Amino acid sequence: MADEFNEMWNAKRNDGETKDVRINARAMTKLRLQANKVKHVLSANSDIPVYLDALHDDTSYQTHISRAKFEEIFHDLLLRSTTPITNALAAANKTLDDIDGVEMIGGGMRVPKVQDEIRTALGGKLDLGMHINSDESMALGAAFHGAN
Repeated sequence: MADEFNEMWNAKRNDGETKDVRINARAMTKLRLQANKVKHVLSANSDIPVYLDALHDDTSYQTHISRAKFEEIFHDLLLRSTTPITNALAAANKTLDDIDGVEMIGGGMRVPKVQDEIRTALGGKLDLGMHINSDESMALGAAFHGAN
């Protein structure tokens, strides 16, 4: 997403120079925080206005990002989202028929396209549970481990 913001930021500047905001730690922090906000908002809405004041060299950045554009930006990551499922099943010598339920944890669980991709990987047989808070997941995992 930082690459995409960098390209859009350079395209909107009118001085003819191409600069890379990714080499500036402060600008990258602003981009990462905004990217996280975009991810959260687009999980429930179809678009979001983006405004970063004085992103780099006292030049502000503003744009609108739609859910479709966001999905296009992270398409390569989306394709890798099901690999851990396949790896975990192979490591446990299990198949999807052996699984009774799936609980999603983390920030990506809110993104509709990620949910669709995982549902497809699970063959549509299992419902995705989204009941556990990320902070609670470690405690719950430790409790399960201790119980066994």
